[in-house]
Amino acid sequence: MLMDITDSFDLRLSILNIQVLTQYADNLNDSNSVINLMFLQDNSLEIDNYSILPNLCSPSDHAPLTVDIIIEEEFI
Repeated sequence: MLMDITDSFDLRLSILNIQVLTQYADNLNDSNSVINLMFLQDNSLEIDNYSILPNLCSPSDHAPLTVDIIIEEEFI
């Protein structure tokens, strides 16, 4: 159902080629796995070009995902 919704908005799931942890649990018994999803406009230049910033996860236990989106001036 999630993929149907993204299709209806012309979005696509962005997939990073390098597998990097995005959660860093304080408790050693907890898993460091979490599902992070980023949906971007289909056919955009940024679709698979985002960054994971583990050095900015404090005070959270999740590393932020960032993407630079170019916004061009448009005349209407």
